[in-house]
Amino acid sequence: VENYPIGKPIFTDPPDRNLDATLELPDPQGLDREGLLSGLKQQAADRGLQPTAATLKAVTRDGGVLQVHLTDGKVIAAYRVILALGRSGEFRRLDVPGEELDHVSSVCQDPGSFRDRDVVVVGGGDTACEVAVALSEGGARVSLLHRRSELTSASATQRQRVGEATAAGRLKVFPTTKVQRITADTVEVVREGQEPQSLPAEAVFTLIGRKAPVDL
Repeated sequence: VENYPIGKPIFTDPPDRNLDATLELPDPQGLDREGLLSGLKQQAADRGLQPTAATLKAVTRDGGVLQVHLTDGKVIAAYRVILALGRSGEFRRLDVPGEELDHVSSVCQDPGSFRDRDVVVVGGGDTACEVAVALSEGGARVSLLHRRSELTSASATQRQRVGEATAAGRLKVFPTTKVQRITADTVEVVREGQEPQSLPAEAVFTLIGRKAPVDL
């Protein structure tokens, strides 16, 4: 959640679902990243929960007990291991020249900091759509590139938001488009049935999904 963009709206639908747990979710009306983080951190503090940073290497079994092996050599005994990874795995890559440049990133922390700048967002899922719309609302000149003819990987809500931003002239969408190369100030692309072209880009966000690190 801390890696979500600043001000990201949070939806806890369906609102009438009763959790079989002591976890309390804040009021969904107007809820954003900051509100959710504050509520979760307070509940963790109230319960005395202290997270420990470590990297998981392997899980083995010793009789009825699981042995959780960490990369620093420590071993933790447990009866259950929950891989609560969400989508925080390894970012998928475009594997194109220039992807390692400093202005290329897989995380957009503050969409409002790109006002009056040319930004390219690559991806066709919820995250890419959400970031593209947030950047456009923050005053950036945004191009959203995706490989398919339609945003079929995004939810209806995100497709609607992209459509509204496009109709308002805040966002340009390039379907059936593949990135060929990233330079210091452009993204070179090929669109189906068209000549290659270069799009201005002072920042590039590659939001094409992640691979969960579960190959233990």
